[in-house]
Amino acid sequence: MGGVDILDQLISCYRILIRSRKWIFSMAMHEFDIAIINSWIQYNKEAEQINLAKDLIIFEKPISPKR
Repeated sequence: MGGVDILDQLISCYRILIRSRKWIFSMAMHEFDIAIINSWIQYNKEAEQINLAKDLIIFEKPISPKR
């Protein structure tokens, strides 16, 4: 249960906010958030070996939509 709680906590910090009347868009953005968090965790596991770990906000910046 600890992994799910951490995932929800990380998603709530840097959530992609798109307001829409269609529920499918909200669901798709949530799935996109999960994919970003999972890829960041995998990146940090591999980058720790060569000291290149990044914060989540730095990792997400080139991926997220422009504001």
